[in-house]
Amino acid sequence: MKLFTFAALVALFALPVTSLAATPTPTPQSAFVAASATQKDTVTNAFHYFEQVTPQISVPTVIEVPLNLTLVSFPILAVYNVTTSQFEPYLIKESVVSGAGPIRIDANGSVGSTYAINDNNYQTYLEFPLHEGRNHAELTLIFTKPVVASSLSFALDANVALPQTISVTAETAQGLYTALAPTRLSQMGASFPQTTALIWHIAFEYAQPLRFTELKLNQSSIEQTTSRAARFLAQPGQSYQLYFAADRFVQTTTKEAGDLSSDKGVSIYRGQEIANPSYTPADADTDGIPDLSDNCVTAANADQKDSDSNGRGDACEDFDRDSIIAAHDNCADMPNQSQVDTDADGIGDVCDSFDNRVTERLPWLPWAGVGVAALVLLGLFALVLKYQQKPNEAA
Repeated sequence: MKLFTFAALVALFALPVTSLAATPTPTPQSAFVAASATQKDTVTNAFHYFEQVTPQISVPTVIEVPLNLTLVSFPILAVYNVTTSQFEPYLIKESVVSGAGPIRIDANGSVGSTYAINDNNYQTYLEFPLHEGRNHAELTLIFTKPVVASSLSFALDANVALPQTISVTAETAQGLYTALAPTRLSQMGASFPQTTALIWHIAFEYAQPLRFTELKLNQSSIEQTTSRAARFLAQPGQSYQLYFAADRFVQTTTKEAGDLSSDKGVSIYRGQEIANPSYTPADADTDGIPDLSDNCVTAANADQKDSDSNGRGDACEDFDRDSIIAAHDNCADMPNQSQVDTDADGIGDVCDSFDNRVTERLPWLPWAGVGVAALVLLGLFALVLKYQQKPNEAA
């Protein structure tokens, strides 16, 4: 007992010393902090392509790398310094012939401001909630004068699946015109015959929660990006990788940025697009099915089973209407919002026909145990009496 008490006291007094020794020294914000391999992969895995940038410079210089407009529809990039293992701040430089955008965007049934899909901010979004049965979302873009367009593009929030279909209807001078009939989506965008209209209706059918971060009608008559390039400050003797064409929003932690907008002293660098070997499609539930095509983004279901063919996987359904999806419901076919599981076998009591608790399945067993214990006690008592009688007999 004394040994135990002494050991406990030693451990108790050692704790503060250990904690003090393990406390890292605070790092000044201005100090260099390299990105770990995990942090790097989390960012770079989101991009389809990258360019190797190794400028031949003798002093710090702003480098401008022209970007392929067909591959970079949305301004999400990452500049990785291979030499220092650090992400660098960057600026996207665009040459745009622009005019007035839509004066109003209507989105009945949505949650949030419609401005969120036209603010060039990929951290704001417009959401269309999920309801039972068929889910329909419609966006109406209204302009001050007719515009000409033949395609549109959009961006989704993280861990959001593609809508099932898209359709585009335009209010032209000749009347209502179907520019695109309901079409299944395989990417975040769609093309259609060139159309001129003042009002555009873009409709989606969806089976999982839908969040748009940006949506753009590519208007040849009002706004046309003629060039796009990335700028960053490069250091002599250092090598960089410029990542682009992301399938989701990612944000890098970088150091302080200088003035990258000035054209003075900028050096143009033209590299070669390289397919990113580490590109990994977003897969929030790690079931091997990319989020964009997963019929249940929030729960693993590699089989993609969809019994009622509504576009939503069985794992994300709530067939018993108890507000718990099947993947997390311990009794998916019978309502049991409490999720009570007395024998802790993973099957809710309302569905459990077999009780894993032995004493509940065999109620006589405790009494049998009591009986056995009584017999053992009687046997021991008899032995004690027997040995007490032997000394008496000997005397």
